[in-house]
Amino acid sequence: MQVAPNNALNYRSLRSLDVQKLRFWPPVSLIVRYHMESWRPLTIQIAIALAYASIFPITNLLGGGIMMLGIILSIPFLPIGWIVGMAFVQAFGSESAYLPGAFIAIATQAFLLAHWLAAGRRNETNT
Repeated sequence: MQVAPNNALNYRSLRSLDVQKLRFWPPVSLIVRYHMESWRPLTIQIAIALAYASIFPITNLLGGGIMMLGIILSIPFLPIGWIVGMAFVQAFGSESAYLPGAFIAIATQAFLLAHWLAAGRRNETNT
């Protein structure tokens, strides 16, 4: 069985037409496939957020001088992390619930920041 060739222009070929300043309106409809919204960038953003968020709890568990390094690296996200961590302590009735609560808050904030930065980069490349 022979498959018909896909003659639709993709996103890259349309961008190259724009770069060449070819201004025309083709009489056929174009199927534009934009592949940047796939699962891979989202997976990378989640991985970065989880890796960054794990710095604070891991360094707290290790204690000592390395704990201060974790605090310094996580300082932009710690105010909300502290609030959520203390809410977990209150909800679960245990001091050991603080680190998972802080981890969840820092991971959420880091993911939102990474997603916002990636969206800004996408907008720059599409203009």
